[in-house]
Amino acid sequence: MAPRRASAQAAGSIAGPVVDAVSGYNALQESGGHRLFTATAGRRFANGRLGLLAGFSGSSLTRGSENFEAEYDEGYLADFESRD
Repeated sequence: MAPRRASAQAAGSIAGPVVDAVSGYNALQESGGHRLFTATAGRRFANGRLGLLAGFSGSSLTRGSENFEAEYDEGYLADFESRD
């Protein structure tokens, strides 16, 4: 099978940037402030033999945890207390 070469048009072109944006919700924190952003762009040159690919990502998250305290008596759960 012969190797495939990039076309002359694609060799000097810039690949259109790919952009993703996502948002989410954290039920523990009752917050909808989760954001994720990514972007990628690339370009081929030298008759398609070389290329560059650049990427960027950023995020903003509200993290939370469920805290609790458990007490055991002889291996059995004796008390369970949820902490806020």
